[in-house]
Amino acid sequence: MLSVLGALDPDELVLIVIAVLGLLPVLNASRSKLLLTAYLLLCVAIVATNLESLLLPDLLNGVEHVVGLLGSGLAFLAVGYAKRRALAADGDDDADGGAAVDFDGAAGRLRTLAGGK
Repeated sequence: MLSVLGALDPDELVLIVIAVLGLLPVLNASRSKLLLTAYLLLCVAIVATNLESLLLPDLLNGVEHVVGLLGSGLAFLAVGYAKRRALAADGDDDADGGAAVDFDGAAGRLRTLAGGK
């Protein structure tokens, strides 16, 4: 048993603890199934990265990167897109309790910083 635990990276084990603890507020506060899905896919990536040192390293590395990280990235993108559409449909910049979301202005500032027009 000790040799199995020795194969695991302590930093990655801490990530599992943080992911599980972080899941509790997401479960309580999340009204969006898409947001919950994105977070759970991140948890899949964290678990897969820990298990790949124990068994099926190539398969679990693929699961970590394709299912966990790429899947959560696409799900978070969908959450942001849905939020932006909801704000645009309402025509209310103050729909999320005071924090106005200015995607276009932020994109313009990023282009300016990058040297674009």
